[in-house]
Amino acid sequence: MSCTMKKNLSFLLALLFLLYMPVVALAEDEPWVCSNGHENPSDNLFCGKCGEKKPQEGTWICSNGHENPMEHNFCSVCGEAQSVENEATEQTDIAWKEPFENEEYDAALPLVQEASDIGDMEATAALAMYYIYGYGIEKDYEKGFELAQKAADSGNARGMFLVGRCFDLGDSVTQDYTKAMEWYRKAADLGDSWAMGNIGWLYHYGNGVKQDYVEAMAWYQKAADLGNTNALTNIAFYYVQGYGVPKDYVKALELYRKAADLGNELAMYNIGVYYVQGFIVKQNNKEALYWLGKSAKKGYEPAKDAIKQMVQYNYIELSQPVRLYASFHGETTPFSIVSAG
Repeated sequence: MSCTMKKNLSFLLALLFLLYMPVVALAEDEPWVCSNGHENPSDNLFCGKCGEKKPQEGTWICSNGHENPMEHNFCSVCGEAQSVENEATEQTDIAWKEPFENEEYDAALPLVQEASDIGDMEATAALAMYYIYGYGIEKDYEKGFELAQKAADSGNARGMFLVGRCFDLGDSVTQDYTKAMEWYRKAADLGDSWAMGNIGWLYHYGNGVKQDYVEAMAWYQKAADLGNTNALTNIAFYYVQGYGVPKDYVKALELYRKAADLGNELAMYNIGVYYVQGFIVKQNNKEALYWLGKSAKKGYEPAKDAIKQMVQYNYIELSQPVRLYASFHGETTPFSIVSAG
């Protein structure tokens, strides 16, 4: 190559460098905008107005300030779609939540699976519930735990609760109350009322911790304050038994009615028991059948059994005490036996 050609080539390279350099500088100095619409200099790691963290490369931040990997279409903590302008993403989110929350599990299952497949960690936790609780499918604790752990590792509170539940009951893992409490507390810190209720359960029985009815009641109350009706029925039962509080049957009935009005089948059943036995209220089989019927309609088996007994004998045999139940991990199991009257 001649000297002239070398000089010309050097000149062209220098010219290209000069033309390219301002573009690079502009790109480096380009401001970034937080989820609240505040513009910030590129070198600011946090928003100067609201303090939101600047998204790192390969991540995005939802409007609640949770950072997520770019490949996740939904926030792993609150479930918010990555782009509210993405109608397809929003429709997928809405599609599974509505039937799932209405307990239409068969209709929701394929939609939950679809949402989970595209990175919705809230849907992944919901799918774990299908396998753990057997929502319309055969229970598979191992598969459920795997999905729950995946959701939990991404920061999803319900996934953390489910991992804790598996350690609590020893489903597919070795029973470990300490690990259960650790996961429940992580979920509770993120506002999961189911986890709060189960922390109360651990304190009630002293599983992994010192038995403490007062502490249990405090956790049940936290869960109830967030709308957890199962926790509300547990508080009512504490007033029946006098666990950590003075016995107050009237207060208990008041709380059962409140939970029943919110759709809790366990509370409906217990109100029915009150009327069957004439416990604090006037004995009334018609009123008892009304409440037991509402509970049975929601699938509560003890209520169905009680109705069969009433139909067969025209009353429930009162020579034996009637069981009161409390919620346990999303299922129902005998809490204790209470003598009425």
